Formats: sequence, C-alpha cells, structure tokens
Amino acid sequence: MKLKPIFDRVVLKEEKKENVHLNLYIPKEEEEGLKQAKVVAVGDGKLQNGNEVKMRVKVGDVVLYSKFGGMQYFEDEETYYIVRQSDILGIVEE
Repeated sequence: MKLKPIFDRVVLKEEKKENVHLNLYIPKEEEEGLKQAKVVAVGDGKLQNGNEVKMRVKVGDVVLYSKFGGMQYFEDEETYYIVRQSDILGIVEE
C-alpha cells in the first residue's frame, strides 16, 4: 500500500463478517449499517484543543465501523476505506 494516512485517519480493508464470533447484541436494523475491516495503515494522531489525540488502533486490528463513514480509495484493484479514528465503533477481540 502506498497511502500513508495523516492526523487521526485510518485506512481499512474490508473483511467478511461471517468468520467472526461477537458477543455483542446488535439490533437487526443496525447490523446492516456495520462493516468489519482490518486496519492496514494508521496516522500519527492530532492535536485537538491543545491536547494530543493518540491513536487507539494499530495495523492488524480488526474493527467495526459504520458503512456510512469514510471515503473509498482504490489501489491495485483493491478497495480501501479511509476513516477517522472516531468513526471506528470498536476493536474485535478473539
């Protein structure tokens, strides 16, 4: 991947959701709005109101995010999503 995100941006590559077993209750109408992806690149964080916003995700994490958040990016016939860290709803742990 040639893209390096800046500030609090994260680059995600979508994964299939059926391979993950979550212990979360997600209402049916909300489930359709969620996507699962693997973190492939992370920005350095940012300053907000004089305070440092640290990155809580790292490359390799599997996360849930809203399908309505972020922008698509295409490289080498692959689709990636660029989102703000705040658009990530949670990290999937095994």
